[in-house]
Amino acid sequence: RDLEYILSEISPFGCFREGQFEALQSMLAARKHSVCIMPTGSGKSLIYYMASLLQPLPLFVVAPTDVLIQDQIRNLKTFHHIDNVAHLQLTGENSFKDYEIHNSLNFITPMTLQNRHLLVKFRHINNGTTRLKNGSELRLANGPLVSYIVLDEIHCLSNWGHDFRPEYLMLSRYLNKYLDQIPLWGFTATANYTVVEDVQKQLGIPQQNFFSPI
Repeated sequence: RDLEYILSEISPFGCFREGQFEALQSMLAARKHSVCIMPTGSGKSLIYYMASLLQPLPLFVVAPTDVLIQDQIRNLKTFHHIDNVAHLQLTGENSFKDYEIHNSLNFITPMTLQNRHLLVKFRHINNGTTRLKNGSELRLANGPLVSYIVLDEIHCLSNWGHDFRPEYLMLSRYLNKYLDQIPLWGFTATANYTVVEDVQKQLGIPQQNFFSPI
């Protein structure tokens, strides 16, 4: 009932669509990484929108392209009245050397995530530390500074998938190396057994943490 109240505050809906509540509940309760497999149009993105509101720490969303991210942010602001959102983009003026997290929802492409300055920042985020100007590290927390890393369209990670993207090739390596303390949430509408098996192997996702509520 409380979650439905929050839902009504951020959307035109008074109740969850089929599978949404079950997926949210299962993924919040899961230990380590988890994946949600639900059909296109079933509202998978609302699951991690809700998760960002229920967690005190920020959340990162890895999406295939900047165009898709721009569409998602537009929908967030227009339909869900959520504007505490950042789109991390590589530009000539933005090398991420001095990047700090300021928003609850942070969208990034796999290509941008591989920026060397960002990877250094992610190592600190993963360890709950920050780097001081004198080069030393200051511990800010006993755990990571981010609640979840969301992998939207996670099937793009597998070269067995119909929509494999080359920029995803190094993603699992960097996630395992720099962000291994942060739970991963994957979402996809298209994942056959071979793709699921490949993604599971790359990211070390327990088999019981693949949820398909519809």
